Amino acid sequence: LSSEEFRKWVNSRAWSRALLTNSNSEGSQLSNDDSEEPSNEQLAKLSVRTATPFFAFGLVDNFIMVTAGAAIEDTVGISLGLSTMVSAGFGNMFADGLGIGKHLKG
Repeated sequence: LSSEEFRKWVNSRAWSRALLTNSNSEGSQLSNDDSEEPSNEQLAKLSVRTATPFFAFGLVDNFIMVTAGAAIEDTVGISLGLSTMVSAGFGNMFADGLGIGKHLKG
């Protein structure tokens, strides 16, 4: 998919036209032609700013999953004869439950 094909697709959508035309203080409409393309530096900064929370969440989520999986394997897994993969799955369920609970509360 080239950038020109992507631009054609975005411009063909009604919601994109609504986002690209805004009223300014004089009441006239700003169109896509009036705005500048973002620079590569601006796009890089936006990428880093957008990706950072997801990266941090992934680190914390995986830490909880591995820690919980190891704790389950060392306690309940031994007494019930659970495999390492089953314990890891339960650790993943625990980590996902914490993540979902955080989103539901806040």
